[in-house]
Amino acid sequence: MSFTELFAINMWELVIGAVLGYVLTELPNTVRFLINCFEKDSLEGEWFHYFINYAGETATLRKDNVIIKRGYGAAFRFTRTPENHNGDIYTGTIERDRGHLVVIAKSKADKEVVFQRYKFELKGGNDYYIALALAQNYNGFVSTNPTILSKIEFDEDGFLDVISDNIRVDRNRRITWISR
Repeated sequence: MSFTELFAINMWELVIGAVLGYVLTELPNTVRFLINCFEKDSLEGEWFHYFINYAGETATLRKDNVIIKRGYGAAFRFTRTPENHNGDIYTGTIERDRGHLVVIAKSKADKEVVFQRYKFELKGGNDYYIALALAQNYNGFVSTNPTILSKIEFDEDGFLDVISDNIRVDRNRRITWISR
């Protein structure tokens, strides 16, 4: 047997091996996705996302519409669009982690990535959840900002009341946390 015959690769074996390798590595995600398709979760559906948007020295309350669906490779996927259709569209993933929702949002218009961690009761049923978001703005500055993911609508006073009641700042220890 010659050297070339010994290492000759059958093209069908190569293709079948590649497909099987991919399928076997994706099998846990596929099974989880198929099982979850039959159960409705309290997170699925339409939500509102509220946060303070800074343009220069001006701060305004911004409201985005959010659609959350079951995800493949993540527990949930979402699309977040500005209510007035004026601004960035964000897409991303949501995972549950030790009583929190961990959200990673990516802007479609630029390279901005936003991280949010919402306190979340696993039984669900709340009308809104509060998070601190960590983001890098258009000027390259890193900032943190309180946000609300809500089934109900807020005006600016309602948003500020909820944030004031639930965000704590300890100046001595230099820490900020969500109390709700």
